Amino acid sequence: MNRKKNNKTKQYVSNNGFVGFIKNLSENAILKIILGTVGIYLSFVSLISTQILKKFDYKTIIILIIGFIVILIIVFFIIYIAYLLKPKKRKTIGRDIIVEVKIFQKRNSITLKNIKQEILTREETGKLIGKHITIPNGYKEIGECAFFSRIDLESVIILEGIVTIGKMAFGNCANLSNIIISNSVTTINDSAFSGCSGLTNIIIPDGVTAINDSAFSDCDYLKIVIIPNSVKTIEGNPFFVCERLKKIKVSQDNDYYTDDKGVLIDKYKKTLICYPTNKISRTYEIPDSVEIIGMNSFYICNYLKDLTISDSVKTIESGAFSFIKKLNITIPGIETIIEENAFYDCKNLIVYCSEKSYAYKYCKIKKIKVKKL
Repeated sequence: MNRKKNNKTKQYVSNNGFVGFIKNLSENAILKIILGTVGIYLSFVSLISTQILKKFDYKTIIILIIGFIVILIIVFFIIYIAYLLKPKKRKTIGRDIIVEVKIFQKRNSITLKNIKQEILTREETGKLIGKHITIPNGYKEIGECAFFSRIDLESVIILEGIVTIGKMAFGNCANLSNIIISNSVTTINDSAFSGCSGLTNIIIPDGVTAINDSAFSDCDYLKIVIIPNSVKTIEGNPFFVCERLKKIKVSQDNDYYTDDKGVLIDKYKKTLICYPTNKISRTYEIPDSVEIIGMNSFYICNYLKDLTISDSVKTIESGAFSFIKKLNITIPGIETIIEENAFYDCKNLIVYCSEKSYAYKYCKIKKIKVKKL
């Protein structure tokens, strides 16, 4: 969700020059001491002047006042020159990062710049305070857990230069609602955006070649995902437990993956990767060419009531049909292997299969309701 920028901004006031000098007079303890000393001197001169006035020596009074003014001017300019020669303080994060902070009416926007190291680490980001962060092109990688559980974070812009988004880099950033990823990013690692429940859409740029397991899992408001033609590797199920995900679309020019009615499958239709959690369809027939039903591929797909698996399926991986409330599943293959916890916590599961099949034996051992084909 894009947010409108507030045009009413407070102007940033530089600490350089004469204006900065006047501002810093009230902030510097040493200058306060010097000015205090000058004040005492002024009081002393005033006292002397009072005594001289009694003697009506106007010439002496004028000389004394002129002398005081000259001394005051000299002291003032000595302090000013010392201020100009003093090194300016800059807010820093880590050893090599300088932070530029722009204060908006109701939010903070932070831009990192002048970076020498390649990996943005959690240690460094922990010192950042702001809802809106821009990561510039000095970095190559956003490190593991760099922004993990930053509930204050609302938007992120990743500029050109970043190549890798690390494991759990933005994990559990529940209020992160807008993220712009540059085309330079090639890898989105495991659980990189897991638990970002505020995300309603994500544009995976044409440049990403690898999306790893659980990269966008638990993104509760994510509705549609588009896989670009650049993606070559998808590990596990990057989109499981996205409760409102209705459809996954794959670019027609992608040489490695495709979609079947919104279901993510590899290009040769050998492995079914992800059936969208919120796909509103009561029935689904797995394509005849599919050999593997991937890990967590139908996780919590509670709209689905009847599923037919083709004879070609050789393996149903762990967690494939976990937490489905009610499902009738037909497994015609005799040698279809079912891995441990493939039907974990399926309350009302009925499996239809041959009495001679591996599936039948599995169901008997696991005490799953089974009916003969």
